[in-house]
Amino acid sequence: GCQRSHEDWSAGNSTYLFAAWLDGRGYGSLESVDNSKENIATAKREISQWRKANVEFIKADSKEWLRSRPDNIDVLYLDSMDCEIAGHEQYCLEEVIAAESRMSRESIVAIDDTVWNGGWRGKGRLAVPWLVGNGWKVLTAGYQCILSKKPEVN
Repeated sequence: GCQRSHEDWSAGNSTYLFAAWLDGRGYGSLESVDNSKENIATAKREISQWRKANVEFIKADSKEWLRSRPDNIDVLYLDSMDCEIAGHEQYCLEEVIAAESRMSRESIVAIDDTVWNGGWRGKGRLAVPWLVGNGWKVLTAGYQCILSKKPEVN
């Protein structure tokens, strides 16, 4: 999902942060997928100052887009469905499964709204155990969980 409002820090403001990072690097690309044209329009406005950032906005269902994507994925950031919506855990798992064949040992997966509290909670409740069971390692877990297949990420 895209940034939904101005100064959307409570939701992570990820589109803005990723675009700022790309602008500073001067290379790389971001493909932000959302099924809401309103969210896409907001996110486009919010990142307009980052002129060197190569950002493409795609209006699509994330699972369908991930399944049909031809290119490899270096960083997969999952934040599609709010935790208040029934089925958000299953949706996140289905996104991971759809993307996994396009990720390498060098790739990372970051899942928002996922915490460890005697078990995985939030969006990644099902996806994190699935990833770990398929050779991924948890690099860090706070309110976002980041995983990689590579034992060390520099």
